[in-house]
Amino acid sequence: MATPKKPTLAHRLTLPLKDRNLRLDEVAVRLGVAQSTVDKLVCEGDFPPPLRIGTSKVWPAETLLSAGLLSRSREVR
Repeated sequence: MATPKKPTLAHRLTLPLKDRNLRLDEVAVRLGVAQSTVDKLVCEGDFPPPLRIGTSKVWPAETLLSAGLLSRSREVR
């Protein structure tokens, strides 16, 4: 049995935000900034720190929504 492929960023951007963890690349695209900018904002305390799952940095979508950093109605194209 083959290992399932990781969903692409384009596919992940189409998924609903409810009950999801967002990776750094998706957070950056949804905010319209570079990944390094997200890291810088976290270091400066202007953005919530990520959770670590293994070696991955993830942000619970609900955390970003409740902080007003993301909007449910905003679509990424």
